Amino acid sequence: MIDTYLITLMSLAEICGKNLILKNKKLVKELHVCIKRLYQLQVVPHLHSCLMVTIGTALERFEQMGFIEHKAYVTAKGNTTLFLQCPAESKQKINELYRQIL
Repeated sequence: MIDTYLITLMSLAEICGKNLILKNKKLVKELHVCIKRLYQLQVVPHLHSCLMVTIGTALERFEQMGFIEHKAYVTAKGNTTLFLQCPAESKQKINELYRQIL
């Protein structure tokens, strides 16, 4: 599971400060596909690292840590769409966490 959090953190570091607003669901799907591919390449040792629920939980934890901001919007059909953004100020926090991990 640590693989999931680390890969998610790495992806946030890449989008941080680039003024991107991403659909949460789309990012989770893309990370899911990425981690599955890393498993096929034997970079990630466990296939359960690609569980979409775990990726979603990682994003929630990083929001709690202040790395990302989530915003929810209600569509015309009444559905809720969740977006995320990683502000430039988070880059330093992410780098500090990297130093602690590595």
